[in-house]
Amino acid sequence: VVRALKGIGRPVVFIGDPVPAYQDYYEACRREAGAQMHFLGGLPHGSELLVSAYAACNTFLLATWLETPGLAALEAGLAGAKVVITDQGATQEYFGDHVLYVRPDRPDSIRSQTMKMLSAPRTDRLKKHIQANYLWPQAARQNLEVYEQVLVGKVLHEQTA
Repeated sequence: VVRALKGIGRPVVFIGDPVPAYQDYYEACRREAGAQMHFLGGLPHGSELLVSAYAACNTFLLATWLETPGLAALEAGLAGAKVVITDQGATQEYFGDHVLYVRPDRPDSIRSQTMKMLSAPRTDRLKKHIQANYLWPQAARQNLEVYEQVLVGKVLHEQTA
């Protein structure tokens, strides 16, 4: 991501603590980063600063190797940010055509899709999609429906056995 977005002429902000076992990699990323790249470290979940960062961000990028689906991307989308996310894992099942996808091993893909999203107009399509499908009340309802189906199936099975 650092190499892909270096020199794009816009600020790039990294939020999150480095993985302790990869401190050397984190330091190499910081050395490689351009002057417009800022490393803020971790912010507590639910903090006003994190909420503000999501809301202020034009485009949220999560170019990781595997996401299921990426809660940070859901939070950013809910805050109104445009999202560019990995094509690995279950992201396409969650985000559909509301985001742009990148290959995490292709800096050219990361750069081109991020630049494309940065210049795209902001809409509320992703926010509405997340509100309709992925907030806790919807998740709880879906879990309840599955439990009910399992219990009904079990009862029917016991009655016919």
